[in-house]
Amino acid sequence: MASRVLALLASPRLALGVLGFLALYGASTVSLRDTRLAVLIGSNPFGSPPFLLACALLFASTLACTWLRSLKVAALWAGRLPESKIEIEASDPELVRRFLSLQGFRGDGPLRRRYRLALWGGWVLHLSLLLLMAGVLVQLAFHDGGAFELVEGETVRLSDPGVVFGREHGALAPSNPPDVRVSLHAFDPYQHQAGYAPDRLSRLRVELPSGTVQDVVLDRAEGVKIGGVSFYQAIPSGLALVLDTGEASLRSIHLRTEAARRATAEVTDPLGRSVRFEVESEQDLDSRRGTGVVTITVTGEAHSRNLKPGEHFDFGRSGARLIGVARWSGHTYAQSPGMPAVFCGFALVLAASLLLAFPAGMALIEEPRAGCTRASIWVNRGREVMRLDWERFRESGCDS
Repeated sequence: MASRVLALLASPRLALGVLGFLALYGASTVSLRDTRLAVLIGSNPFGSPPFLLACALLFASTLACTWLRSLKVAALWAGRLPESKIEIEASDPELVRRFLSLQGFRGDGPLRRRYRLALWGGWVLHLSLLLLMAGVLVQLAFHDGGAFELVEGETVRLSDPGVVFGREHGALAPSNPPDVRVSLHAFDPYQHQAGYAPDRLSRLRVELPSGTVQDVVLDRAEGVKIGGVSFYQAIPSGLALVLDTGEASLRSIHLRTEAARRATAEVTDPLGRSVRFEVESEQDLDSRRGTGVVTITVTGEAHSRNLKPGEHFDFGRSGARLIGVARWSGHTYAQSPGMPAVFCGFALVLAASLLLAFPAGMALIEEPRAGCTRASIWVNRGREVMRLDWERFRESGCDS
């Protein structure tokens, strides 16, 4: 029973069928979103049950093929040649040995190998595919990532509600973002690194649940990884209004740019009322020379007025005070537990490709019988060419 299941899983038809399904599924995910299957597929088509099940079946098929190939390579290494071998014979044993030597077979005894390590090329390739698929499956199931924004001096906990937006995570990932505190100490929206266009740079302080605290620098060229969480500098940035609402910490209102010199934001105050903030600048908001004089307007349900730093205005029960205007910086985080396996898989694919470039082979010389020496030869490719080479060599070798 076990051998039948193994043979079924290792069947080329099964592997091709699963690969065909995955190809069709990947090509039709956009159109499937608009059908009744959208409920089954979910927001992440490559994390849906049908896709993961097909990947698991492909993994099982490759695992079965790898096991069978392991048995074949082990048998080859021990000198048990498969039925696809060719046989040569001559009355002169030295003629057989000389031919094998010219063909690259090495060894002193009856068993001789050509590029012995290359015999494992196919096995290494299957192993690399297993590692790649395992890494991809882990990544699809456990990956987690999202975006967050900070104003200089602001501290947030990623796991708190409303901090992370645009989050994407696998089906088996934690329900909440990582419990990590992040503070923005400084932000330069015009950082100029050698070899790069003017871009952004942030100085963050990251505090892990274990109590580990680390100060890091983020730029567009490279992120940092702390405690399994990678942080990156994002492109978006803009103006923010810093408010004192009488709470333990200041509140920042992140504005969205609507025009070159205008940014706005609509928020809900603690009483559930809609409040609109608008900033008009003398210069472009992204100008390296600065924004110049800015005009700040706050509009509530029954009032509209201009604000200056230090002034109080109606916001919640006790109102709020405008501290000033700052810049917010966008960042992203990611947890990618499957990527190390993916990188190792790619490295093994390159190693397998290098091994498969060599024409591996095995030769077994039998004891002379009835005045004739026979050798069995197996090669991973070029079997008929070797047979023709032997015929020409024997004719030129004056075999008697």
